[in-house]
Amino acid sequence: SQTSLISGHIPSAFLVNAEVEIQIINLTQSDTIILSPDASGLYEYNAPVGNDYKVSSSVVGGKRYYDFVNGVSTLDQVLIMRHILAVDIFTSPNKLIAADVNLDGRITATDMVLIKKLILGLTLDFGHSISWLLRPTSNVNFEFYDIIDLQFDTTGLDFAPIKLGDVNGNAKIN
Repeated sequence: SQTSLISGHIPSAFLVNAEVEIQIINLTQSDTIILSPDASGLYEYNAPVGNDYKVSSSVVGGKRYYDFVNGVSTLDQVLIMRHILAVDIFTSPNKLIAADVNLDGRITATDMVLIKKLILGLTLDFGHSISWLLRPTSNVNFEFYDIIDLQFDTTGLDFAPIKLGDVNGNAKIN
């Protein structure tokens, strides 16, 4: 059977402290391939042509998996409050995603309270186990890449890390 390459990158500096999985779901044949990127951040898979695929990525272990406090500060809380009050509305998709720490699709006072509890050491997380999201670099608003009727090599399916709670972008990735 004929195959085409599906590939992309995750920043190698991010991978130093993270175990990352790439999920390539063959929607046509109901099959899932789980890959780990190499040390340079590259992942590759030769997939059967003619099928539809969904490609996503997630942090499944390592220090990053429990990395809730990294980059989260009172400044982030203030910036979120200013956004909620429409004083300084976030236009960056990365900030909008980072501010929604409870992952309910909205930025509310609940997100601010969760950040405050984390900063004060009253909680260790945001009520779930996700501290970093990996989103498609082509559009971080999406959670995965769609490939319809794979016919040719599909490269450049890169993922960008987004740290939940860190709207000012000062989390360390190395």
